[in-house]
Amino acid sequence: MLDIEPTPYSALFAAVIQQAIDDALGTKAIPQYDRDQATQFLTARQGQWAASRAAYCDALGIDPDVLRERSLRRLSLPETDSSLP
Repeated sequence: MLDIEPTPYSALFAAVIQQAIDDALGTKAIPQYDRDQATQFLTARQGQWAASRAAYCDALGIDPDVLRERSLRRLSLPETDSSLP
């Protein structure tokens, strides 16, 4: 459930996050580069991808750190593998 009032952009922002999850999990045949970029979007601690994740999450009322932690678990990545910007 969203913590804030939905906007016309809420569905778009949620779709971006869902696409990143799908790409990182490899649910479709996509280039490895795209899979890596999706993984960075979901798990980076700092840098451009972390800032982008935070912006999308903030717009949806989602804690970006919770999304990051759940993504790490879902992707079976250790904490240290996701520390790249």
